[in-house]
Amino acid sequence: MWEKVYTITTMIVMVILIILMAYYATVLISKRSNIYFRGKTVKVLERIVLSTNLSITIIQAIDKIYILAVSSKNIELLDVIEYEKWHEYKKAQSLTDQQDLLDIFKRSFFNKKFGNKSPNTNPIKNNNDKKGD
Repeated sequence: MWEKVYTITTMIVMVILIILMAYYATVLISKRSNIYFRGKTVKVLERIVLSTNLSITIIQAIDKIYILAVSSKNIELLDVIEYEKWHEYKKAQSLTDQQDLLDIFKRSFFNKKFGNKSPNTNPIKNNNDKKGD
């Protein structure tokens, strides 16, 4: 009885160890392959997968940004943007993302502090208005 439990436990531990080793090996290989395959003038900035065989890829080549539609059979150029415009867009997107996070934080804070009131109302201002009446 105990032999079977020991055998099953040992097998489970070995499978977990093999999975962990495979995971860390792929992480290590991906880090090393990025060093070897990284181009000095061409970089893939973003890749958005639309389906199993279609994706939108954004590539920087020197000072131009190329937006490509990549499928299993062909690559099509959608647009070319100057690097400065791309940088401005990413900067604005980052600020928008930060503002969205701030809005989410405000909503959750006000909901916890003041119940289910609308997040656009300022509870301090509403209390002052009531005192003035």
